[in-house]
Amino acid sequence: MGFFNFLKSKPSPKADYISGIGDFIYSSDFGENAYRGEINFTNLEYKTEVVFPSDTKDISDYQISYFKEIDNNIKAILDYASKMPDSKIELSKCNVVSVLIPDKENCNYNVSAELVVTQKEINNIYGKSIYSLIMNELKVDQIITI
Repeated sequence: MGFFNFLKSKPSPKADYISGIGDFIYSSDFGENAYRGEINFTNLEYKTEVVFPSDTKDISDYQISYFKEIDNNIKAILDYASKMPDSKIELSKCNVVSVLIPDKENCNYNVSAELVVTQKEINNIYGKSIYSLIMNELKVDQIITI
């Protein structure tokens, strides 16, 4: 009877509710341990992937408070990024796809946060452009075109 066990669906991991933010699942993808979840920002009308890398299997208070600050200021952050020199980001066309917020103590990252933004483009062969907004202390330091 054990021959058909491979046909049984695997139990999905249990989601943990993180104080006032949403449900997250702890996983180890590509050798990196992190909590991942699909969250609605307060001022955005779509879901965004949020990733909290964690070496300790816990989300720190710093990560939670930094997320809440980004949530409260997301429109201002995007507006600031759109006005940076050489920025090609247009607020009316962009979507925040992913947000990564490492813990302060995590030595694998030297950023406070990274926001990945896509933007619909007519002239682009793929139909969109992808930008990585590198943040430190709630300020966009650098925009990388991917």
